[in-house]
Amino acid sequence: MRPRLEDTFRFDGSGRDQELLLEYNGERKSLCIAYLLCIFGGIFGLHRLYLGDSRMCFMYAVSLGLFGFGVVFDLCFLPTLVAQANAASLATSPVADNGLQSVSGGSEGGGGESRSSRERLELERERERERELAR
Repeated sequence: MRPRLEDTFRFDGSGRDQELLLEYNGERKSLCIAYLLCIFGGIFGLHRLYLGDSRMCFMYAVSLGLFGFGVVFDLCFLPTLVAQANAASLATSPVADNGLQSVSGGSEGGGGESRSSRERLELERERERERELAR
């Protein structure tokens, strides 16, 4: 299941939000296309090129898919690779630069541990209360 942008960012309801959402959805990488490229052009790294990883594309092309092992690995973990490419696309898109508040939690804390959605929501609510008290 694809993560939805609405689950990642809270919008204020303005028309600009809808425009940004449509723009981001146009940049999303499709898991289906990535699988097709991996199956039919995986040894040349076409799926990696599609996901924006030109270094690994070069490595796959030179080593014929890391001697086939890389292609098998990518077939197993392609949903994760697509999600990472979409997250990177979102981070560099105008959505990230327009002051929309992220509720994803990200990699806060520096430890790299992921938080449950309940913890992220509680943290976001606490931040909202602090902002309201600061006013």
